[in-house]
Amino acid sequence: TTSDSSAREYSSTNVQVKGIDESDIVKNDGKYIYTISQNRLMIIDAFPAENAKIVSEIEIFDNKSSTYTQYDSASKDYIMKTTYYNSFKLKDLFIFEDKLVIFAENSKDIYKISKYNFMPYQTYETITNILIYDINDKANPKQINNFSVSGSYFNARLIEDNIYLISKEYLNLYGGIDFPMPRIYLDNKVMPINDIFYYDISSSMEFNTISSFSLNNLDDIKTSSFLLGYGTTLYVSNNNIYIAHEKTYEIDQFKQFEIVLFPLFDTQTQNTLKIHLDNKNIDEITSITENYFNGLSEKERTEFIEKMEKNSEDFYSSIEAERRKTIIHKFEINGLEVSLKAKGEIEGHLLNQFSLDESNNYLRVASSTMFWSRKDGSISYNNVYVLDNEMKIVGKIEKLAEDERIYSTRFIQDKLYMVTFKQVDPLFVIDLEDPKNPKVLGELKIPGFSEYLHPFKENYLIGIGKDTKESEWGGITTTGVKISLFDISEFNNPRELDNFIIPETYSYTEVSHNHKAFLLDERNDILVLPLRIDLNSNPNNYNERDFFLGAYVFDLKENKINNIAKISHLEKSLGYSYYWNSPHAITRALYMDDNLYTISESKIVASKIPKFEKITEIDLKYIEEDIIYPYYGEESRNM
Repeated sequence: TTSDSSAREYSSTNVQVKGIDESDIVKNDGKYIYTISQNRLMIIDAFPAENAKIVSEIEIFDNKSSTYTQYDSASKDYIMKTTYYNSFKLKDLFIFEDKLVIFAENSKDIYKISKYNFMPYQTYETITNILIYDINDKANPKQINNFSVSGSYFNARLIEDNIYLISKEYLNLYGGIDFPMPRIYLDNKVMPINDIFYYDISSSMEFNTISSFSLNNLDDIKTSSFLLGYGTTLYVSNNNIYIAHEKTYEIDQFKQFEIVLFPLFDTQTQNTLKIHLDNKNIDEITSITENYFNGLSEKERTEFIEKMEKNSEDFYSSIEAERRKTIIHKFEINGLEVSLKAKGEIEGHLLNQFSLDESNNYLRVASSTMFWSRKDGSISYNNVYVLDNEMKIVGKIEKLAEDERIYSTRFIQDKLYMVTFKQVDPLFVIDLEDPKNPKVLGELKIPGFSEYLHPFKENYLIGIGKDTKESEWGGITTTGVKISLFDISEFNNPRELDNFIIPETYSYTEVSHNHKAFLLDERNDILVLPLRIDLNSNPNNYNERDFFLGAYVFDLKENKINNIAKISHLEKSLGYSYYWNSPHAITRALYMDDNLYTISESKIVASKIPKFEKITEIDLKYIEEDIIYPYYGEESRNM
């Protein structure tokens, strides 16, 4: 093998929809690894592993300054100090042929004029930067284009050579405060976004700006902004972008009066009130209501209050029913043009992007409904909806698995695999072959729950989540990470073939909340899972506890789950700071031919498949900063 050769087989980012790439912190092309480390882009010549080395690094910074006063003991006076910092934060990247795209956030200083005294005051806004490099010469990447769009980076997709970026700006509309419109910054010029769409305005809104451009024609950038509800879920198919958000429903005091109190008055009073309701005259409405109430006998007042309380309860129940809904906006992709196609509503809230799936022009959705009722207390159940091309509901299953909520879902062809949980983990198999008549085919109940489901070969499903046990008080507590292997060949009888449980209670895998950290090598039936494990070596002092930060390698042959290797980028980690903040924690893994690469912010380690002997490691030049954590041992408690 020569140093110029590439791997014949190599992994790519674990994505939801085949053929649609998702932005991530690590990418590879079968020879080079591109990774983000400490706000730098590192390009590593990784194949063959024996000769792996860093070939270039790109540091992105803006050197912002902050001035403050500090007391100087020598002069016994306050002096001005200036510090410099980098506000850039690298988020994700894409590679496409000889181009590399970096998404980064930074803050931009702006001035506003106060409407009260017209004095300018300084503030800042978050900007999403798109930096595009020519990487034909890996040792000397050249920036060939860049532009910025107002708002925080949310997510991005790559379909063929087209990138679709979504950025978000939160708006608080209470008090009628002015807010800036979304903008593009191109060649140091502010370019307004021409198309801004808004729908049902509420007090909690966000601008969702969709920017699209082709990596084969960087001169054409399309942008549109949509004012939607706060807290969005993004799902992208080949032809559509779906943005979902929870429905907000404002209480209108005049509407509330009309429903709760208006029916309780006599006809003459109602006629008078109607005039003031139409004019929204709250003072007159209040005065008439007071006079009417004071003119009632004690018995009539009691009956009036009882009816008012009943109407009020019905009113708030209807409000809560609206607030339990999710609105889904469907945007059609036509090349770089993105336009609103339709809007639909379902009951319940979505867990994540895997709650949505498009098939044959139908959108399939899984949701959980959770609310509090004065009469019945806490209520929860789950739903499955099928929406047509116009986003109208054509099929549904509601109130499934009552008193539980969804922990994971996976749509595979015309089936939905859904995990709910309260005390045991039901895995439901739901048939969606007939969009107008979805139905439950099978159910499996086992301890624990899966937070991520991944198809394996034709008839298997891998579940990553947590084990559970009954506590001494009779409740259910979560324990260690659990990996399950399910046989789904019989839809009406799913079975757990095997599981592997990491016994330590404080164990965690990023896969539970980020599918991009999951690596499955189906050539060798191997699963690689990044893990953080609190080994509980010193229960009285977090700063002197042992932690495993690394990855477990599992063999999935013969319907079994066997741990065959443990890889760590740190020989020993002491101290709680290492559990969440260590640059040595493995976050991604990938393979090129028979080489497994595990990646952290501090290094890349290459191991040989199938025995996983270490081949080499590449130092990513991470500079550790000293972080002081409080001591929680006996001494501090006795102070």
